[in-house]
Amino acid sequence: MIEAGALRELCAAALRPEQRHAPVGDALAALARREKLAPLLGGLCLDGRLEAESGARALLVEDHQRCLVQQRVAERALAEAVVALLARDIRPMLLKGMALSRRLFGAGRRSMRDVDLLVPRRQFGAARAALEALGARSDDDGTRRVTMRLFHEVDLRMPSGAAIDLHRGLSPWPIFTVDHPAVLARGAREADGLLVPDPSDLLVMLAMHAAGDGFAVPLRAVVDGLLLAPLARAHEVLERAQGWHARRATAAWLWALLGYGLAPDGGGGPGWRGVAETLDGSAGAHALARLVPSRLPRRLRMWHLRARTAWALDGVARPAVFYSWRGLLYVGDWVMRRSR
Repeated sequence: MIEAGALRELCAAALRPEQRHAPVGDALAALARREKLAPLLGGLCLDGRLEAESGARALLVEDHQRCLVQQRVAERALAEAVVALLARDIRPMLLKGMALSRRLFGAGRRSMRDVDLLVPRRQFGAARAALEALGARSDDDGTRRVTMRLFHEVDLRMPSGAAIDLHRGLSPWPIFTVDHPAVLARGAREADGLLVPDPSDLLVMLAMHAAGDGFAVPLRAVVDGLLLAPLARAHEVLERAQGWHARRATAAWLWALLGYGLAPDGGGGPGWRGVAETLDGSAGAHALARLVPSRLPRRLRMWHLRARTAWALDGVARPAVFYSWRGLLYVGDWVMRRSR
């Protein structure tokens, strides 16, 4: 277990670098790399806003520069994809890392494994065809044909090596009930034609994503939330969480952010603490919040993930239906493999 004090020190270095009284040392830099905050701290070092010892600075700046190169490759692939999609009258929305990078961080400061794009469900097939016409290929090896045919996203690899996750939904059925047309309608249009989610929507999306990962997320996710919250509106987050059946997930996420310094009365209206209490003030929600940040145990990793995700969902029926449905899909995959 990582010492809580070290995590709070790292969080403060990322959010309030000018308030540090001592340079970042090797131990904190290594923790930043583990918690996926090294690119941000490296950028702050280059800005002159954060001081670090020579070895720590070299590590942080190296991660920032590596992240910058990866992001440039992703941006080139994204630019090509957007032109192809807009030519078919498909307006995609950025999700997750790239959306946060554009809204909050800037180039090379927020690492991401891939680029996530949401398109209208009725245009999903046309969008995939447009990307495949550019040379994109699915990462699926053919062993999950039934699952991937019905899943909410498909992983595509562009010729440049950049990965694009194309979404027709924000989560698998039926764990959340997102109003996707409304999400797309509220998005802000970027200069290149891409949409970026409304901040209140995006904050609930972060909670949903954390729940899907069993709240086994790095400290980078906490920094994402703390930087995004001042742009969101508390009453809208409450409304979205209730409407999307993401009450417990959002409450647990807000309790985690409050533990790392989110202003309780921020966001206007009921304030963040009031929203968390209204959504779920139970011991279960607080216990989920204490998992942030964490990693899943090496042994029985998948079962820990499933148990945590089920714990984070609203009610009992929703996780039961979700895992029953996933089980049926896996049976279908097995049948398809056998039939070949």
